[in-house]
Amino acid sequence: MLRLTGLFKRGYSQSGSTLCPWAQMERGRDKAIMLAQALGCNTQDSQELVECLSNRPARQIVQQVENFQVWKYNPFTPFGPTVEVDASNPFLSKNPIDAILQGDVQDLPWMASVTTEGLYPAAGIVNENLMKVLEENFVELIPHILDYNHTVPENKKLEVNNRIFQHYLQRKPLSMMAAHEITRIAGDRLFVLETIRAAKLQAAVNTAPVYFYQFAYRGKHSMSEPMSDTTINLVMTLNSKGNHGDDLGYTIKWSVTDPDETQEDKKMSQFLIDIWSSYAHNGNPAPPDRNFVWEPTAPNMKELTYLHIGGPNKLEMRTSSNLGEQEFWDSLPINEPQTMLYRLVLIVSATILAPQAASLQDGPSVHVQQGTLMGTYLTSRYGRKFAAFQGIPYAQPPTGDFRFKEPLPPKPWHGVWNATQPGAICLQCRRLPPRMYNTTDPIIGDEDCLFLNIYTPKLPTDGSNPNLDVLFNIHSGAFMYGWGHEFGPEILMDRDIIWVTINYRLGAFGFLNTEDEVVPGNMGMKDQSMALRWVKENIAAFGGNPESITLTGTSAGGCSVHFHYLSPWSRGLFKGGIAQSGTVTLHWALMEEGRAKANQLGALLGCSTENTKTMVECLRHRPAQQLVKQCWNFQKWMYNPFSPFAPTIEKAGPNPFLSKHPLDLLLEGDVEDVPWITSVTTEDGLVPAGDWVANEETLKVLEREFDYLIPHILDYNYTVPEEMRKQVTDHIHQHYFHDKPVSKSIKQIIKMITDRVYLVDGARAAKLQAAVTKSPVYFYLFGYRGKHSFTEVNSGTTNNYGASHLDDTAYTIEYAFKTDETEEDKEMSTLLLDVWSSFAANG
Repeated sequence: MLRLTGLFKRGYSQSGSTLCPWAQMERGRDKAIMLAQALGCNTQDSQELVECLSNRPARQIVQQVENFQVWKYNPFTPFGPTVEVDASNPFLSKNPIDAILQGDVQDLPWMASVTTEGLYPAAGIVNENLMKVLEENFVELIPHILDYNHTVPENKKLEVNNRIFQHYLQRKPLSMMAAHEITRIAGDRLFVLETIRAAKLQAAVNTAPVYFYQFAYRGKHSMSEPMSDTTINLVMTLNSKGNHGDDLGYTIKWSVTDPDETQEDKKMSQFLIDIWSSYAHNGNPAPPDRNFVWEPTAPNMKELTYLHIGGPNKLEMRTSSNLGEQEFWDSLPINEPQTMLYRLVLIVSATILAPQAASLQDGPSVHVQQGTLMGTYLTSRYGRKFAAFQGIPYAQPPTGDFRFKEPLPPKPWHGVWNATQPGAICLQCRRLPPRMYNTTDPIIGDEDCLFLNIYTPKLPTDGSNPNLDVLFNIHSGAFMYGWGHEFGPEILMDRDIIWVTINYRLGAFGFLNTEDEVVPGNMGMKDQSMALRWVKENIAAFGGNPESITLTGTSAGGCSVHFHYLSPWSRGLFKGGIAQSGTVTLHWALMEEGRAKANQLGALLGCSTENTKTMVECLRHRPAQQLVKQCWNFQKWMYNPFSPFAPTIEKAGPNPFLSKHPLDLLLEGDVEDVPWITSVTTEDGLVPAGDWVANEETLKVLEREFDYLIPHILDYNYTVPEEMRKQVTDHIHQHYFHDKPVSKSIKQIIKMITDRVYLVDGARAAKLQAAVTKSPVYFYLFGYRGKHSFTEVNSGTTNNYGASHLDDTAYTIEYAFKTDETEEDKEMSTLLLDVWSSFAANG
């Protein structure tokens, strides 16, 4: 058999692999007979058929292609490569997946890639008329478009069609409003899923590296232009980033693209050419003059390690186990060899391939109650190597019937859990500018998100445990936004201390409250407690002291820290807390009108609100994305009030996190008697004021609508009787602004919000707790404004408005801006690190 061995030293496949459903032809003989009959060759004998076709004009043969494409060039590869049965000199003698699994593949480097795909073939059909045709004929057309007409049994096709419709479209009408979902369906099925599957399989059987990238950059032009016969930026219209073939246009000359038209396109072209050149030269696609490491795909079968290319300077190594919705597609009864055999491989991989994968890893490992974790090594701000274990599940996924319920302990896992990358963040509305998220999507995250991350400079060795103090961080975000790993460990890891961050459910997922036993509320707070308990039970394996856990948090994280002092869920799990710019006494830390908000959410999603049990069952079955999209209906202006869903007093339920008002608990002394640090910054009110203090038009709106907006911004709309609201608002206006125009009074706006939203009630909490506990309460006011500030993030300017909300946090953990660019900033960072370290060690 002729082989290509020795004819090449490596390969590069863009948007395609042997496993793509269209890459191999099905029903070859049937198609040959159909072609012959169309050209008047009426015979079933193969030799006679071929002889007849050999004498037909070539043009007549090619004109028959349209008879094999049911609608708009779909399926787009009716004729393609095939397994050669009974051939004397076959190019391909066995199914590609058989060859790969048997290791019958050249052991040479391979680079594979996908774009965000889908616009081929979708770009050709995303107009109103064709989408209407597709909607009316979905059952007949989609098996051909997605190329499973011959691989799904006839009696299963309707089931498969319906499941695809439900999974991607949630049964909404097929129109231009659903065009994004159509591109996702096409991209996942035709390109993304099987190219990824091929990369993972080949990485598992070869010793040569497999590199993978996802191209998500859309330049001035795109291949979607000739496909759609328009210059409309369908990539932006459909919320995609890069079309099929777009990356190729930056390396070779195509008539539809010109990478020299913009500076950004030129940079992208140069970067991709550098990749090609470096890979062709030495098998490593990372150009030597680029400061990043391109990790090859790990041989563990379950996850894909890949480079995400969002732009010439937007490069990020990522890991995913479900890119392309693999779990969904593998659950469908599609009788393709790559799908069926892959399911079998995953079943046996824990015993056959997992040990091989683990042996190829040089990362740290630890054993916890649920199984073994494999982590990675990272480097601190000043060059210290530390161990990172990320994406550790501390509870079962709170999805399906478990939505709006208390968290359940995690189940054990088999084999080694890959803890080299953070887990999914919790579903939320995007709050900060897109540059903080690497996406422009308004909704981010996933409902399956209960993960924590542990960073440690010293692991136990030879039976000796360093017994390090532990800082357990609860992220900020008004109980509506944020995630654990947005607060990086690089600064802290220069100290002998362990840093833990967590995700917890946010918004309605974490804090819906029907004010009865159906959904008592505080699911997000109970998530935090479960994570804390998991850390208490397992931290010794990471070199930590389970008796020396200190809680830390800023803003909503600070409020959370303080709530744990009052809750029976967290008693005995920590020895101290640091609450920056957040306490339980802040007016926005406790939700008002829980039942009314639950009813409002139910009504927005078409659920009957007459009975809470019926309403909640309805909400449990609404798509998670639809649920989270309602967040803006609860915020009247510029994300204000910024905590419409938050902790609450549980009026029913057998296991409350909080059964009394926090003030009552403080006054009664029903509080964990351990040391506490709390603080505010001098200009804490820059969150939320930073969103608009640099915008003259927005300031004029605030001035003009002062009477309506201020009760929402200062969060007294529900707590001041309506007949007294105007009087209170006038009194506030007179006290802070006198006769000055509001739009010209930036300092007064910031002070007003600082006083009401943070300072007054933060100081009140410190005094109340100091009066009822024996343990010390420490308070500080942070007034240092370094070279940078969080206001650069939310205002988009470098204006110096003072020490913002979150500014002190950034000197201890990696967040939002650099704090080591001046000597004074470095000294401030050292001081605050000393404060945290000393408090964690001895209170």
